[in-house]
Amino acid sequence: RRAHPARVDMVGMTREQLEACAGPPLDVQYSGNWEYLTYVSPVPPPEAKESRCIATFMMRAGYVENLDYSTPSGGLIQTSIRQCLSIVDPCLPKEPKD
Repeated sequence: RRAHPARVDMVGMTREQLEACAGPPLDVQYSGNWEYLTYVSPVPPPEAKESRCIATFMMRAGYVENLDYSTPSGGLIQTSIRQCLSIVDPCLPKEPKD
């Protein structure tokens, strides 16, 4: 569930902050003023590769402006949203323990 709020919580992070918590991106693409940083979740056995999460951070002027999740085939993330957590969780504030 924390993967959904990350789409809002991570907006405004700098590239340096993002890489400090998520590591270096697998791929970086540029288009105009936009920079697209792509991260891919690991595949835990015995799950299929299609259950992987591709997280694309859209950056402008050095800051995260949007975060999009997709599957390797380009489809929308549905039940595999939990796979996205391995990418974004290290960057999110830790939940307080009772």
